[in-house]
Amino acid sequence: MSFSASSKDIHLEGATLFADCAKADGEEFSSSQLDLDNIIGNIDGNFQWGESSFSQSAQNIRLEGSTLYAELQTPSGDWLDASVNLDEHIGNMDGELTYEP
Repeated sequence: MSFSASSKDIHLEGATLFADCAKADGEEFSSSQLDLDNIIGNIDGNFQWGESSFSQSAQNIRLEGSTLYAELQTPSGDWLDASVNLDEHIGNMDGELTYEP
């Protein structure tokens, strides 16, 4: 299941995603965090799953719902608007944010 459908208080601090995620019983929530720099990179001004360290070449990073937005720098030095829906590859596994390749 997508993390946003089973989590609350979702927010971003730098490149780290935080959320209170529902446990499997649906009754309890667990605080969880996931460093997006470990799973998302910047390739030619676009977010790329399975890469790393996107934030080192990003500015104006923000989260709206489950969509991550930023301006990503290209190899030529230009800045491009980029976005990616985190629900595509981030889930909630019994109260823990997880990367699902």
